[in-house]
Amino acid sequence: MNQLLDNCNFQLAGKDRMKHVRASAKRIVLGVAGLCFLLSAIGFAVSKRHRIASAFLTLSPSINAAQTVEKPEVLLVTLSPTGFDPPQVSRAKRNPFLLVIENRTGLDAVALTLNRDTGMQLKAATIHPRKHTWATVLDLAAGKYVVNVTGLPEWKFDLTITP
Repeated sequence: MNQLLDNCNFQLAGKDRMKHVRASAKRIVLGVAGLCFLLSAIGFAVSKRHRIASAFLTLSPSINAAQTVEKPEVLLVTLSPTGFDPPQVSRAKRNPFLLVIENRTGLDAVALTLNRDTGMQLKAATIHPRKHTWATVLDLAAGKYVVNVTGLPEWKFDLTITP
């Protein structure tokens, strides 16, 4: 009888051990899956920023070897559900610069126009749902400029270029 009880205890210990092994295996698999997800998210974020920056590394495609390559300054503006952030910027006329507008409004598509304060339209663009970003190199003369969102006149970004 004692031998039968010992045999039953051994079988119970074996079942408990299997539960413990399965629980440990689940934790390991979930940990590896979480790590893979985290690494994928980081890789996606880095590649998106790299694509935006790499598209605008140089100002001119024909540069002599003796010349130094200057990267344009970047002016980053975010378009949110409350409008542009920052709503206005003043900068000195130097070299061309890269204007980057990120669409964080949640709207499907956003149509933008860049105008002089006189009303003359200089550029027009649409930020599409998948892209979320519009970037353009600008070499503007001294003066006042406005970026407007079509259909939302209260959303505007004022840009002043000083001599």
